Amino acid sequence: MGWTACLWGAGFSVMSLTSAHADTQYRVVNDGTDSCSVVFTPNAKTSEDAPHLMATFEKSGKKGLVSIGVTAAEEWEQLQFVHQNQRSKFVGIEQVRPKRVANEPFWVTMEADGDASVLFHLTGRDGAEEYHSTTYRSLTAADIATALSDECGAKGGPFAASEIGSLEEEKSLELKPRDKRHIRWVLNQKYSDSMDVSRGAMTDRERNWLAKYASANGLEPSRYLNEELAALLLKEKFKPKRKNLRGEPGFKRFEDWISYDDVDSDTCAIVSFAKKVKGFKTYTVPRMEIHADPAARGNSLYFDFVTPNRFNDDFPITAIVDGRKIRLNIEDGRVRPIDMRNGFASADIVRAIRRGKEIVIRGTGLNGKSKHSVRFSALGFTAAFHKMARDCNRPKVRQWLR
Repeated sequence: MGWTACLWGAGFSVMSLTSAHADTQYRVVNDGTDSCSVVFTPNAKTSEDAPHLMATFEKSGKKGLVSIGVTAAEEWEQLQFVHQNQRSKFVGIEQVRPKRVANEPFWVTMEADGDASVLFHLTGRDGAEEYHSTTYRSLTAADIATALSDECGAKGGPFAASEIGSLEEEKSLELKPRDKRHIRWVLNQKYSDSMDVSRGAMTDRERNWLAKYASANGLEPSRYLNEELAALLLKEKFKPKRKNLRGEPGFKRFEDWISYDDVDSDTCAIVSFAKKVKGFKTYTVPRMEIHADPAARGNSLYFDFVTPNRFNDDFPITAIVDGRKIRLNIEDGRVRPIDMRNGFASADIVRAIRRGKEIVIRGTGLNGKSKHSVRFSALGFTAAFHKMARDCNRPKVRQWLR
């Protein structure tokens, strides 16, 4: 069964292929999902819309799945592959385990030419009955394998990432945990839209970004840290990422608070960003959030007073609003009001914020030793709260302010 793939508009970067044919160009399409594609730039094409060869790796199980097709597949009729003066129907590769790729007819054809320059054409007819074609003069099976390995992390079969450097060399640097964290955060901020980064070891995706960063800065594209590469990354300034809410439905700013419609959770929400953080660092600027569900009844609300949360729930956590101390609770990782004996949550913190100017959340860090504090502004809170109630048609939530 032949396979072609549709490439939708997505962020991509243009790279030179680091293989036997260094003049080969491609672009990487990686939207943050489990699918990553490499689109190879032809040496010639008859139009801007002509089909481009595309290799895709999807994470699935231990080894993932490999596909090879063309861009904008739904546009093409009679798509053909012209190689060694022979014209045949284009038959790609559809979601095959890496170890089986070498047995696929397309791969066998490409490998038959070895390391020599492979000349082939892709040609097809669009819906307007016009023909378009692309020409590749120097793309080999090895080139495709290297690109899909280096950029998308494909493993097994013919796929093996270019291993410049080594894990042993990286370990010999004896980088401190905070230095490793800084490097990972810099890479994620440069190459992804992620709003959070785990605190574990460097991922395959981050190692691919490491190679990109090295190439962009005139160094060998290593997937491992060396002294020069680590020093360069540690010099990079990192400023915590701020969640961009401008443009969200219902967006309106009230001094230091924002009201908007959170389409991801289908709620009306208000949020304020931390003015100052002490004792810990986060990839994103901590936020104070309150959500109202339009489908709920009564005065129920969702509270998350510090997100991301780095407080230890085995120790007391307190809000200080203009000098007044109010005890809080951590439940399911969320900093929220304490529960009263009747089973309802206390409204003390909400009423204090309504009258206050500043909120400081204090507690103990995850290590059980360090003291953490996050400072927020209360200015604009009441107006934003009222708008949240109106937007969700939940007038009873105003009872929290009384």
